[in-house]
Amino acid sequence: TALWTWQMSAFYGAEQILTFSVKKEVEAALGKCQGSVVTKLLDLVCDAVVDLDSEFAFKEHCGRFAVLLMRRGGMSLRGQQLVDFIPEGDDQRRFHEDIKHTQAAETENTLDTSPNMTTLHLRDSVGNFVKVALYHLPYRSINGSLHHLI
Repeated sequence: TALWTWQMSAFYGAEQILTFSVKKEVEAALGKCQGSVVTKLLDLVCDAVVDLDSEFAFKEHCGRFAVLLMRRGGMSLRGQQLVDFIPEGDDQRRFHEDIKHTQAAETENTLDTSPNMTTLHLRDSVGNFVKVALYHLPYRSINGSLHHLI
């Protein structure tokens, strides 16, 4: 009976591990599907929608953002910081205040996932200022890392 009990314990342990693994895969697939739907909806009403990592760097190239700032087609935005496109002065100060608010909320584990809006300027490829309404929505990915939808 001890062997039977051990075998049953091992079976249930393995079942819980498999169940957890399958659950995470399903959650990831649903998250990608929902994220895709949200992004498509936002694409209808926004000039550009970008997904940034926890350091506010582009996770992927965003063609619409590049077109908005008249950037050449061959230069990828992946890994570039959003703040690199914000002129120094009041606009960068407002952006950094927003970042500090988000980082403080993350530290206190009170991250508000409500979108907020800031009006500021971005600098295009020839140095012109482009006035934009920047909507910011922090969110956590499936693995728990902080990301930002702009």
